[in-house]
Amino acid sequence: MGIVAIMFYLAFQVFADLLAIKMTNIAGLTISAAFFVYPMTFTFRDLIHKFMGKAMALLVIRTALAINFVMLAVFWVYITLPPVIGTEAIQSSVQLIFGSMWRIVLASITAEFISETVDTNVYQAWVDKFGQKYQWGRVLSSNLVAGPVDITAFKLVAFLGVLPMGVVFANILSEMFLRVLLAVISMPLIYIAPNPTTDKLKMFVRGLDEPQR
Repeated sequence: MGIVAIMFYLAFQVFADLLAIKMTNIAGLTISAAFFVYPMTFTFRDLIHKFMGKAMALLVIRTALAINFVMLAVFWVYITLPPVIGTEAIQSSVQLIFGSMWRIVLASITAEFISETVDTNVYQAWVDKFGQKYQWGRVLSSNLVAGPVDITAFKLVAFLGVLPMGVVFANILSEMFLRVLLAVISMPLIYIAPNPTTDKLKMFVRGLDEPQR
């Protein structure tokens, strides 16, 4: 369960970066296309945290940050490769889309590091206080605190000075509203992860949480 959650978490991080460049309007709300996938990373992070512990959750967050840097390097190589004669129009499209990805990835790295660290700490604080009780609360509280932090940080870094301020703030408010709804909808998913009750898993998690000497 933990490994599956990690794979989906990392995949959705990459999907969100690729989709974030496009804005759309749905029911009068201005949102990024990435909204349909990125908020789920918080739920997958919660599943990782529940089944594999805080240290593993933080390790996966750092791994996602590293993947973002690698993706940025891959895109740079991709757009700088010389095009074949006759494919200049394709090269222009590639340059237009992937040439602007550096700012999207930078915004993603900044927002992800801040918000998902906040999400992890709020989640852990709830677990420390209530243990295995009120599991819905650990997801709801962590998502409701980290969500606005993530949205604000990402939108300001990615689009400030690029899009009109009215569009940026409308996007922030719209996605905050939808993020609350998604947090409530995705809340029951925490119950699909079994509680870490085996001695072997407890020893594994304890070993990860202990500082290296």
